[in-house]
Amino acid sequence: MRQSLGFTLLELLIAIVVLTILVAILTPNLIQARNRANDMASSSYLRNCITSLESLRDGLTGKLETIPATCNDYAFGNAHQVLPDAVISSKIEFDVACDSYLVTVTSKTGRVFKHDGHTFVADNS
Repeated sequence: MRQSLGFTLLELLIAIVVLTILVAILTPNLIQARNRANDMASSSYLRNCITSLESLRDGLTGKLETIPATCNDYAFGNAHQVLPDAVISSKIEFDVACDSYLVTVTSKTGRVFKHDGHTFVADNS
């Protein structure tokens, strides 16, 4: 009888095909999980930005004295937010007449998260 010292070409090809199939199955799931994680990080960043923004309200009047342009603006002082990798941009729009604001955060996945002071909205645009 002949003693085998290695794998045959057929065994190697079968192993490569099996591994290729596993990678093809797992890759979309891993990408989807990463996108969900990026969206969650963006949503969390928006909530932290809102908390920092609300901390700027005057204790007596309840009015916002200074309004930073972005969530990572140094006008927040110690409440300044560092822009995470999952976030492309953040923007704060302030309406002086109504004493209201709109905070917009754009995720790396393209989703846009907004908060108008009352409602949290996630867009797919």
